[in-house]
Amino acid sequence: MTTIAAAVEEQIVDDILRGRIAPGAKLDEQSLAARFHVSRTPVREALRQLLATGLVESIPRRGAVVASFGAERLSQLYEAIGELETLCARLAAQRMTAIERKELELALKPLEQAAASGDRDTYLRRSDALHDVIHRGCHNPFLIEVVRAYRTRSLPFRNLQPYSHTRVRSSLAERRRIVDAILAHDAEASAQAMREHVATSLLRALDTFMAKENLSPSPPPRRSARRLSA
Repeated sequence: MTTIAAAVEEQIVDDILRGRIAPGAKLDEQSLAARFHVSRTPVREALRQLLATGLVESIPRRGAVVASFGAERLSQLYEAIGELETLCARLAAQRMTAIERKELELALKPLEQAAASGDRDTYLRRSDALHDVIHRGCHNPFLIEVVRAYRTRSLPFRNLQPYSHTRVRSSLAERRRIVDAILAHDAEASAQAMREHVATSLLRALDTFMAKENLSPSPPPRRSARRLSA
């Protein structure tokens, strides 16, 4: 992959993940080439790479578009993320070193500061940073690679969600429970806290999706559904 194509890919990914290009938007080669002041060749190369990540998909007669999920597919994505994150949390509680546990404890502080200041973008970044510490703490490189890939695919939908004070406070409390359980070496509590967090995140994502599609909001979770769809 050429340096120019890599730079174009990086910028498109950043636009998608930050919500500047919405799910379902067409990625027109000519428009992108004009925007980045390059020929269509590196743009085409960048789009081929993005197709492999799942952030972009090819639609007949439309070409490359930002991946857009319906409610069912979105639920399936979060179901997969939930199982992977739950396993990471369980293993992290069992395997984290003392230094890694201190790093996890410290990673919660800037998240709390971002929540207090109402800085949505920083909160999202710090949230991902905290999850990254948990992932590394599971000490399984294959699991880390897969869970990070799926979290990346979910980020555009997380970016679309409104972050009210109540929403952030609830999200922060969920993450505190996860961190506390991992620091206590409690594998079962860590897994349960993470499972419930991802299940709740799914409901929030579905509510946002339904609102944008002018559909009815998602029903409140049942205990069995939360365990299944985490």
